[in-house]
Amino acid sequence: AAYPNPFNPSSQLAFTLPRNSHVTLTIYNLLGQAVETLLDRPISAGAHALMWDASAQTSGLYFAKIETDAGLSAVTKLVLVK
Repeated sequence: AAYPNPFNPSSQLAFTLPRNSHVTLTIYNLLGQAVETLLDRPISAGAHALMWDASAQTSGLYFAKIETDAGLSAVTKLVLVK
């Protein structure tokens, strides 16, 4: 989940892991190009949150994709309004 959304210039991305996992959280633009990788490391089970500072990005639609080594994945739509 992302809050706030729409946002300017940062949004908090929250997720919960059922068990310890290697997690990759990547931000993609509307063209499907990766613009930033926020996380790419082992994370412990439980609730987590991190901020994405999109100050360097242009206004528009972005997608945050989280993937774990356990095969879990989710995508959240983000709207950056400057």
